[in-house]
Formats: sequence, C-alpha cells, structure tokens
Amino acid sequence: MKYALRHRWACVLITLGVVVVSGVSAFFWRLPLLENDKPDAVRKLVAWIVEDATIPGFGERYPDAKFVPDRKRFLFTCDTIPNEASVSYDPRVVRVTPKDFEAAMDDVGLETGFGGTVYIGVALVSENEKEIVLEFAIISGPLGGHGYRFTFYRTVQGLRASGKMLWVS
Repeated sequence: MKYALRHRWACVLITLGVVVVSGVSAFFWRLPLLENDKPDAVRKLVAWIVEDATIPGFGERYPDAKFVPDRKRFLFTCDTIPNEASVSYDPRVVRVTPKDFEAAMDDVGLETGFGGTVYIGVALVSENEKEIVLEFAIISGPLGGHGYRFTFYRTVQGLRASGKMLWVS
C-alpha cells in the first residue's frame, strides 16, 4: 500500500513536471513566419532607429537615439519589401529607390556634411520558412554610422529578433 501511494505521487509529480517544462518551452519554439512578417520586421527596424522603439527579443537601444530628434530627414531604401508597404508613420522617413539612394549618397561630401539627413539601407541576407535575416546600415555623418544584422523569427509571443552590431564608425 505504501509503495503504491509513493508510486502514484511520483507519477503525478513527473506528469506535472513534463507539463510545466512543455508549457515553458513552447515560448521558445520557432513557428512558421506569416506573410506580413517581412514588412513588419523592416518596420520594427525603422521604429528602433527613428522612434526609439524596442525590438522584442533584442534588449539594446539604438546607440545614437539621443541624436534622432534633431535629425531633419531619414532617407530609407529597401528592395526587400513592396514599394507600397509603409515603413514608418514619422513624416521625416522618406523611402527612395536603391538607385536614388546611391545618387543621394554620392552627392554627400565631407565638405557639405549630411545636412541633418540619416541614410538607412536595409538588405535581405537570407530567409526560410522560420526566419528572416536582415542587414542594415545607418549612416548619419562622415564618421557616424552603424551596421547591424538581425534575425527575425516568430514564437507564440509574436515576431521577435536577435541582433548584433557588425561595424561602427
């Protein structure tokens, strides 16, 4: 009788442990991406820079966030998402074609400065059914810029990202 009671409690505790571990691990499972996750990932990157928003899963703030309110314009290019996809509600964000972006960058010289414009270029590195890898460069002055790589993925908590800085100038 004593053995049977101990055996039942052991089974109950093991079952409870399996349920708890399964429930917690579900938060880390990567789910298939949705159709609108790629534009959402780009919007999250732009908001991280322009609006000092956070990117779920990535704990860092944009390093030059304190200078963003003084910037007059953000020239943005990305051929990863459709042209009609909105990237920001901030009127300072102007989306241009990659060709116009290159032309604008060529017109900027060390003598003329950047005139309060920040240049943001986003490129798709890779994608599969469970993740999108984006690299982007933020150039805000002759000696001011950052390069990052973000991997976006979906969990039960929504679209999340891990990221790392690639370069700084």
